Amino acid sequence: MPPAANRPDLRPVPLWPRATALPAAGRPECNTTNPPTSTPRDGTGCRPTGAAPTELASAIRLGPPARADVPGPAPRLVLPAPASPIRLRRGVEITARDVALLRDLVLFYGLTRAQLHARRFGAERTAANRLAALARGGYVRMRRAWYAGPAVYVATELGARVAGLGIPAPRWSRLSIGHHITVADVSLVLLAASPGASWVAERELRSAAMATVRGRGGRLIAGAEHVPDGLLVPASRTASAPRTRLPSAAGGAGEGIAVEVELKTKSRAEYRRILGWYGAKLAYRRVAWYCATDAVRRRLDELVRAERAGDFMTVEPLPDGVTVPSWD
Repeated sequence: MPPAANRPDLRPVPLWPRATALPAAGRPECNTTNPPTSTPRDGTGCRPTGAAPTELASAIRLGPPARADVPGPAPRLVLPAPASPIRLRRGVEITARDVALLRDLVLFYGLTRAQLHARRFGAERTAANRLAALARGGYVRMRRAWYAGPAVYVATELGARVAGLGIPAPRWSRLSIGHHITVADVSLVLLAASPGASWVAERELRSAAMATVRGRGGRLIAGAEHVPDGLLVPASRTASAPRTRLPSAAGGAGEGIAVEVELKTKSRAEYRRILGWYGAKLAYRRVAWYCATDAVRRRLDELVRAERAGDFMTVEPLPDGVTVPSWD
C-alpha cells in the first residue's frame, strides 16, 4: 500500500485536533539561536535573527494565548531560570526555619532529632515530621552512629547549598560524631547562660583559617592552623556563671572566648603544641577547656600550670546537663 502522503484521497488528521497551536516564535524549530535551514511546514515562517525579541520573549514566558471559543490547554507560566543554580525539590517548600536547621547541620557536622527539637522546634512530633519531609526532598540524610542510639541527621550537598554558608556538606565520621554532638550541646548551654552572645562554629573558623594559607588560584601553600571547637562571643562583659562554669571575658564587649571540648586524653606533646599555639595567637584572649573525665582535667591542669597559661586559660568539667553520647 502506498504511503498516506502519496494518496490524495487521504488527509492527515492531527493527533490533538482541539489543541491550541503554539506561535511560530515559541517553537523549537524557530529558535533564533539556531535558525532553521528551511521554512516550517505550516508556512508561518520564523522571525529573523536580527528582529526585536519582544514577541518571542512574551511567547516563551506566557505560552500561547488563550481563546475562549477554542478549547485547549490553559496558558502555562514558564518561570525564567533562577540566578542561583540551586534546584529545589518538588513537594518541599523551604522555610526560614529549614534554612536555619540546615545551617546547624552544616556547622555542627550533624545533630540528633532531640538536639534539633531543642534548637528549632516547639514540639517533638513537629520536628520528626519536618525532618522526614526534608529527608524525602534530599536535603538531609539520616545516619546511624551507634547500635542502640539515636539517629544523626546530616546535611546533603543540596542541603548545604540551600544553607548558603559557602561551606560544603560535612564528611561523615562515626568516630568523631560523638565529639561534635557534645560540642553542640556545650554551645547551647553557654549561649543560654550568656544572653545576647553568639557562637562561631569550628567549621567557620577553619574555613577562615584555610583562606589565609591559600595562594593565587586557591592553591594550598601551607598547613591549616589549629582552630578551637568554637568561639563564644559575648554581647558584653560577662560574669562567671557557677552553674555552667562560663569564664568571664578579660576584655570589653565583643571579645571571643575560645572553647575546647575534650572527651579523651591527648598526649602531653600534643597538649603542649596546642597551649603554645594559643600563647602565640593573640586573637584569643581567653580559652576555656571543658573536660569529660577527671583524668583529662588533671592532665590539662598540670600542663596549664607548667606552661604558666593560667592567666588566660580555665580548665573545668563539662557544663551541667551535658553528657557524652555513647550507646555502643
